[in-house]
Amino acid sequence: MKDLAKSLVLLELNEINFEYVEKYAKKYPLKLKNFNKLLKNHSRFRTTSEKEYHLLEPWIQWVSAHTALDFNSHKVFRLGDIINHQHTQIFEKIESKGYKVGCISPMNTANRLEKPLYFIPDPWTDTKPSDDFWSRKIHKLIVQTVNDNSEGKITLESLMILLGVFFRFFLFKSFFTYMKVVLGSLMKP
Repeated sequence: MKDLAKSLVLLELNEINFEYVEKYAKKYPLKLKNFNKLLKNHSRFRTTSEKEYHLLEPWIQWVSAHTALDFNSHKVFRLGDIINHQHTQIFEKIESKGYKVGCISPMNTANRLEKPLYFIPDPWTDTKPSDDFWSRKIHKLIVQTVNDNSEGKITLESLMILLGVFFRFFLFKSFFTYMKVVLGSLMKP
């Protein structure tokens, strides 16, 4: 029997309000067609956890989602505090089943993977990116731009990393999409 490769993509949407997404997806069905697909099955994606309002912060909820533990069990209250706890996260569970795991900015997640394809931490959690060159550089870029966001500045080094990432991962078939994003970003900073 042929061994088929399986893929799982976990897309984390932080602090999203589905009522607004539904409104805009209906208004712009062609631009938001993937959200329309997601919304068709939205009841599967709704979760509940804590009842107390102060425990509904996303950095608390992400730990609950990643560990399948409620706050009373995981006790992670602040952003980045996951590094002070040893809870098994979904990423390690998946890896232990023989799957390859790559992560880009999973919220409030400690990198405890044995052999990640790549791991780029969120900018607020003091955990190491994977050892590959691009993960380290992209993490450095994200940390700098997020931390300096209020000043609206990007360092020359971050700009060079961004250009390097662009040329390294450039897909010619997506050229027009890239140009559309760049021009849109310049017109709507």
